[in-house]
Amino acid sequence: MTNNIIIKINIVWFRFFVLLLFLLTSSATFANSSSLTSSDIKSIQSLLSDIKANKLDYLLHQKQLTHAYNVTKQTKHKQLHFEAAALYSELLFRQEQYTALSTHLLMYLKSTELVTYKNSHLLFLEAQLKLFAINKELSNAQSLANQLQTQVKQLSPNEQVIVFRAIAYYYTETDELKKTLSAALTGLELAIKEEDIASQGYFFRKIADAYNYLYKDDKEKAIYYAQKAVDAYEQTSDGLFTAKAYWSLGNVLLEVGQPKNALVYLNKALAYFSKVNMKKGLAFAQYSIANIQYLQGNYDTALMLVNKNIALASSAGINDMHLASMILLSDIYTKQNLLNKANQVNDEVFLNLDKFSRSIYKADFLSKRYKLKRQLNFTEDAFKAIEDELAYTIKHYEATSETNIKTLQVKFEVKEKEDKILQLEYEKDINKLQATEEHQQKIIWRLSESVQNSVSA
Repeated sequence: MTNNIIIKINIVWFRFFVLLLFLLTSSATFANSSSLTSSDIKSIQSLLSDIKANKLDYLLHQKQLTHAYNVTKQTKHKQLHFEAAALYSELLFRQEQYTALSTHLLMYLKSTELVTYKNSHLLFLEAQLKLFAINKELSNAQSLANQLQTQVKQLSPNEQVIVFRAIAYYYTETDELKKTLSAALTGLELAIKEEDIASQGYFFRKIADAYNYLYKDDKEKAIYYAQKAVDAYEQTSDGLFTAKAYWSLGNVLLEVGQPKNALVYLNKALAYFSKVNMKKGLAFAQYSIANIQYLQGNYDTALMLVNKNIALASSAGINDMHLASMILLSDIYTKQNLLNKANQVNDEVFLNLDKFSRSIYKADFLSKRYKLKRQLNFTEDAFKAIEDELAYTIKHYEATSETNIKTLQVKFEVKEKEDKILQLEYEKDINKLQATEEHQQKIIWRLSESVQNSVSA
């Protein structure tokens, strides 16, 4: 009995010794990792360069980027680490890890050294402005947007592109769509000059979305710019923004009555969002596909998809999609003549109306509420809905109307910028054509010279 106890004690001590040895070895290995080899540094630089140039997808290479961020923490290569940390900010944003991003930004933006690395600092500020906007910290967002706009003239063209990307995102989130349009057109002009294809795609999509929301009866420009966004992003390896461009084009095609064409792009978007488990993207794509099924009269399929989307959007806190999906659910019940169910869902949306991000969404819902309440003979609720719809419609048109001098001036400036962008694109096409023709002429000249030499010989 005593011998067994002694043996067990020895086994415990042996295991403890092995564990201690492992921990000491791990610590030594970790300490040695602070001195990266030149090969390690080149490998990290190459990774970061490819991600910045959109040759690698953030979400599909998140492990490599996270490793680069963590391993450069322990080095003396400040520039390399700040660059990795800035790209890691964007990764956290794309992963929808907003709490982690907030902590990350707080840690780095208080660094006095970061300011000396201008490009990385601006990428941090871009992430910060997007986070403020998405969290509805509007006072902080406005202050940062003003700060960026004030210093933009002192920046290089590629740094200005970063600023206009951030500002265009901020204006979209705060429903200032004409400002989105203006910022995106300025950014697009810069991106074309800098031959920054990915940023061109970003601005094309922002312009498309702005036109889509601003002009409900004229979708031609929205389709044009959405297609340009798709064309640009398909030249990159940025899967997330390519998928978002697919969604934008699919959505506007759906609105102009082309559900089959819309479904092609929406399914492409859904495939990527599913692959990387991006909840926001999934919610938007699934909603649009459910809407197509509803419009085509496939109510059972639409019902299954929309219930799935309500659960997803609710758990992820995606308010616009949660409410839009509930409205679609009410529409399906109405078509199935389940009016009490439709009314119950409609009332629930009404109680959460303030969670909608745009006045036009509220007005569209209230129009449907009016019709449903009239159908149920709830006259008082119906007329309250029509009054509220009018109020939100007026609010929307105050931001988008073209009846005052200031708005006409904005419209003129937008037209001027669009003309300039078209001219830039035309000039680039001509230059490419001339370069191709010159190359072909040289080939012909060399061939003819070779023939002549052969004949002479």
